[in-house]
Amino acid sequence: MREIMHRLLLATLATLALAAPAGAATIKDDVIGCKDKDDMSKVYRLMRQGDKDAFIAFLTPRVVTGECTTFDKGQTVFLDDVAMFSGAACVRPKGNPDCFYVIIEGVDGN
Repeated sequence: MREIMHRLLLATLATLALAAPAGAATIKDDVIGCKDKDDMSKVYRLMRQGDKDAFIAFLTPRVVTGECTTFDKGQTVFLDDVAMFSGAACVRPKGNPDCFYVIIEGVDGN
């Protein structure tokens, strides 16, 4: 009986490993994401305002420290959270335990 349970467990784990990841999504366009939702909002606000100098001054140190990053069109990510009222989705790149807020329009939740 113990051997049967062990084989069932191994078969289940193998099936899970081969299945499509739950919560997987695709980045629709190149986007910037930040761990802090307020930072993400400010990045996009500066972009909309067209203030390139302020945009670079704000974003550069956050990219260097890993607080913000870029996601490429077509990149597969995991959808951890959706904040509909703020227009943000928190996505996590494969292999990274941290999620980054991006504009919700930049994510295809499949």
